[in-house]
Amino acid sequence: VIENVAKLINQSKKPIIYFGGGAKDSSDKLRKFMINTNIPSVHTIMGAGTLGYNEPLNIGLLGMHGSETANKVINEADLILAIGTRFSDRVALNTSKFGNNAKKVHIDIDGSEVNKNVKVDYSIIGDIDDVLDKFSKLINRLNNDEWVSKLSSLKMKEEENNTKNNEEKKELETIQEETKTTEDTKTETTDDTKLPQTGITENYIIAFCVIALGAVAM
Repeated sequence: VIENVAKLINQSKKPIIYFGGGAKDSSDKLRKFMINTNIPSVHTIMGAGTLGYNEPLNIGLLGMHGSETANKVINEADLILAIGTRFSDRVALNTSKFGNNAKKVHIDIDGSEVNKNVKVDYSIIGDIDDVLDKFSKLINRLNNDEWVSKLSSLKMKEEENNTKNNEEKKELETIQEETKTTEDTKTETTDDTKLPQTGITENYIIAFCVIALGAVAM
């Protein structure tokens, strides 16, 4: 299977690596594999921090809370290498259409996750480090600079748009704050039931943002 998948990777024009929390312990080898093969990647919330947010081949967070770019490219790819992830419903929002144009390869140490949510073309059950070591001997650097350049440009453009939108939002909030009545601005509440509450999803997103911005205090 590894030889067949390696051949598939070498022939691909628009490959993408999609990794999750199961790849965290293999971050060094995953980064080296990406650089040596020139394959870009997207990741789940659980995979955040495996690679640096600003690394050129890291396109960003995938799924319902992810970036527009990451969700777009997963459906443009001709090959998806899913590494240490499980195609959860927060990523594969429509399981029948997820990565519809791509051959799918699932690499995971837990065989029970394979074909559980999304059907794949190939599966490799085993330690990620071992699998990447075997791949490194069979896969060459891909001639896909145009693909990588396109994804990098889309990511940069989205970041610029987000920055602009955030600035406009802050300006609007400032105007709204300044136009509040004196009575509203002096109104306070100590009722705990009126305090905003956050759930699991919000906590995940906050954690991802902290990791992405490199703001974790050690």
